[in-house]
Amino acid sequence: FQFIRAGLDYYLSNRNTLSLAQSIVLGKFSNNINADISSLDGNGSAVSFGKNYNYEGVTRNNFTTTLDFKHTYPVIGKEYSITISYNRSKEASTFLDTTNTFLPSGILMDTSAGTWKQGIRSGQRSDMITAQWDFSYPVKHNIKLEYGLRSNYKRTTPFANVSSFVYNMGDYQPDAGLSTNYLINELVNGAYLPVSQQVKK
Repeated sequence: FQFIRAGLDYYLSNRNTLSLAQSIVLGKFSNNINADISSLDGNGSAVSFGKNYNYEGVTRNNFTTTLDFKHTYPVIGKEYSITISYNRSKEASTFLDTTNTFLPSGILMDTSAGTWKQGIRSGQRSDMITAQWDFSYPVKHNIKLEYGLRSNYKRTTPFANVSSFVYNMGDYQPDAGLSTNYLINELVNGAYLPVSQQVKK
């Protein structure tokens, strides 16, 4: 994985600051798994044996942009901030599963019993926007009041396209019964109002 982050602060005045930050995460990896398979009858004699091959390749990318505005007052501890962030993530994976089954003599079985193949192309994309307003106000030297609002919206589109190898056609065919494609929308709004007090020991 590779991670990149950059930020910039711009002082509009001695009490107003505008900040911009960008982070990028890029990742890619793959796995190869080989396995031997044996089938025995009740007497322990070999009925068949096989070779299973699995390949998985995954790519993940994530981008986050954050814009923040902060204003401070002459009173120490009194301030408010407005933060808006946008996040986009995308993941794609390819999975290939192949099993070859042989007779005890070493001859590959006929038709689909001899060779079974399945491919899965899956992934998801999500876009998320978060807006937040925070205010901090010291009521007294030992009492602090904080309150704020937050809203988060996320749109996600996960999918999985499954295809199986059809022996008599000699090619992969889509499997609608195992394939999925969704659209998920989430909206969460919140508010908070805590009061903190410092007590002498």
